[in-house]
Amino acid sequence: EYLDEALDLLEGSNSYSWESHYELCLKLYCTAAKVQCILGRRAICRKYLKTIYDNTRCKEHKFEAYYIDMMNLLAEGRLTESIKFGLQVLKSIGIRFPKKVTTLTVVSELSKFKIALWNRSYDDLIDLKETTDPTIIFAMKMMNDIGKTAFALGDSFTEIYAAVCIRVGSLTLQHGISGLHSPHSFIALGSVHATLHQYDTAMRAQNLALHLVDKYQAETIRPRIMAITLGMIHAWRNPLNQEFRHSFLHNYQLGVSSGDSDAACISWLGWLQCATLASEVPLEEINRRTSMVVGEMRELGGSHFLMFVLCNWQSALDLRHKEKSQQVAQDLCSYYED
Repeated sequence: EYLDEALDLLEGSNSYSWESHYELCLKLYCTAAKVQCILGRRAICRKYLKTIYDNTRCKEHKFEAYYIDMMNLLAEGRLTESIKFGLQVLKSIGIRFPKKVTTLTVVSELSKFKIALWNRSYDDLIDLKETTDPTIIFAMKMMNDIGKTAFALGDSFTEIYAAVCIRVGSLTLQHGISGLHSPHSFIALGSVHATLHQYDTAMRAQNLALHLVDKYQAETIRPRIMAITLGMIHAWRNPLNQEFRHSFLHNYQLGVSSGDSDAACISWLGWLQCATLASEVPLEEINRRTSMVVGEMRELGGSHFLMFVLCNWQSALDLRHKEKSQQVAQDLCSYYED
């Protein structure tokens, strides 16, 4: 209501305008667009974004609007379009990817990263300078969210996830660290090394990511970094026992408390997969806990990863008790419709 009133005053007064109060207009319209996106008022959000695009004086001042625009597409469930939009924005600021990102693209990105790394190891990167370049920081932010969406889509989008995460790593080596964005790249690189069975290198990349989270006090991203650490690095070597399940459970709770529903869902997905394979975990416990998680995630506003939780829950029921999987199948259909 306060934002609406402020915008009404701006639009109805000749003394307050983009010409005479440029910074105030930019901040108010960006904030209003973000709020409308969160509230699900997509058309009003687009209207405010258009006003920003029409009145900003330079590309750098459009950065926040570009990001909100991508999040607006994502909130509408248009995941593929949000990735395409994000890649177009990156191209406009000089960060280019091929029209079709393939395994060859990932190999090329990894080769460029290794060249930029040169004779250094992940251990040597802890004291890299911090970047202050707004364009580089914005590019890293966009690529991390594109990567998250591509990871959620899976299948043919896996290459996009890997390519953008590795590119963030290359930008970090060239321009310096972003405390909020570089850790995502290094933990993703760690998962790539783990997939290639290069476990020692994977652990060094993971340790670097966690060290940067500590160094820059980036607590808001810790649950997501830990979710990938547990599910995509530690899972390759650690026994899927009670202690490991507890780690997933603890990180799920961190995700919920920080409002990061994606990290919470990824963590619960790890717990669910471990619990399904553990005969000592009763089916009743799996049902009770996962039903509670689905409810909590919907209260948090949902997550594109909740679909994977529902799918894996149904798989668990199919393995343990086929008759009870029908309700989860209905929940899955309902989630697709939402």
